Amino acid sequence: MGEYANHSVVIHTVDTGSAVALGGIGSTSANPNNQTVSDQGGQLHDTLRALAKQEPTQEFSTTSVATALAAVSPDGVCINSDGTHPGVGVFFEQKQQCGGAVVGASDHAQFLYDMGLLTPQTLSASGRDADVTLSMMVDALTDGTNEPVQRDWAATLPTGVDTSQFVLGAAKCRNLLLTDIRSLNIDFGIEKTEKRPQLGGVWPETVGVLKARPSATLTAKEIKYLRDTTTSDDASRYPMNGDVAEHADTIFYFKKRKNRAAFEDDAETVHFSITMAGLLVPENLFNASGTATGDSSWKIETVNDGTNNPLIVTTDIAYNPAP
Repeated sequence: MGEYANHSVVIHTVDTGSAVALGGIGSTSANPNNQTVSDQGGQLHDTLRALAKQEPTQEFSTTSVATALAAVSPDGVCINSDGTHPGVGVFFEQKQQCGGAVVGASDHAQFLYDMGLLTPQTLSASGRDADVTLSMMVDALTDGTNEPVQRDWAATLPTGVDTSQFVLGAAKCRNLLLTDIRSLNIDFGIEKTEKRPQLGGVWPETVGVLKARPSATLTAKEIKYLRDTTTSDDASRYPMNGDVAEHADTIFYFKKRKNRAAFEDDAETVHFSITMAGLLVPENLFNASGTATGDSSWKIETVNDGTNNPLIVTTDIAYNPAP
C-alpha cells in the first residue's frame, strides 16, 4: 500500500502557454462535492439513494506566489487543453516504505484537470518573518464524455519546480509609508456563475467568473494612522470616513528569500509587488487582549478606476524599501 505527499502543481493550459511548475505546496484538497437524493416517501427508512450532482474542486496553496500570479490573472483563467497543453496537474510523491517494493520514477500519482476554471482565492502574509502563501482553486468540468478528474497512478514527477519563498516587505497606502505593518491578507473576491450539469449527467459542463471583487485587510501595531480630531491640518493620516486608494500611492512589496542566504539583493529583479485602487476604510480602530499590546486594521475595497484592473501584480522587479 502506497503513501503519498504533496509534490507540485503544473499549470500548462492553452491560455497560459508555457508550463509552470509550482512547488512549496503547503496543502491540497480534492473534493468531489457530492449531492445525493433520496425517495420522497414517508417511510421510516429510505428505499432509494442516488447521486444527483458531483462538482469536483481542487484546492491547493503554494509559496511560489510570483510564478503563480504571473501565469494566472487575479480574475482567473480558463483551463483548456489540447495535444501539447494537458491542463492543470497536481502531483503527489509516493514515499518509500521499508520492506516494501522500491518506488520507481514512474510510481507517483497525478490528478489532471483538462477542463475548468483556475482562480486565485487568497494571499496571506501573516507576519514579517512568515512566508507569503497563495491559495488557488480548480473548478473541474467534463467535456461531455470524460470524467472531470483524471487519475494517473503511474506518473513521473515534474522537474524544474519553482520553490520560491517571499516575505511581506515595504508598503504604503495613500502615500503613507506603513513601517510597522504586521500582516496582509488579500481576498481575490471571485464570485462564480452557477455550475450546470450536462443533460442526463452529474458533472458540470460550464462555469465562469461572475464578479471579481478583490479586497485587502492589513494589520499594524500603530493606531495613530487615523487622523487626530483635535488637529485640523492632520492631512497625512487617514480620515475616519474613508479615503481614496490609487495604484500610484498604494503598493505592497514582497521580498524574495535567497537559497542558502537570507534575501536576494534589492536590485535583483526577482521580487514582486501588488498595487490596488479603491476605498480605504478603518476595519478595527484598536484591538487588544490581556497584557499584550494591541493593533489596528484597515481594509481596501477595490474598484476599477476606469483604466486599470482593481488589483495589479507586477513580477520580476527590484525591491523598493521606501516606496
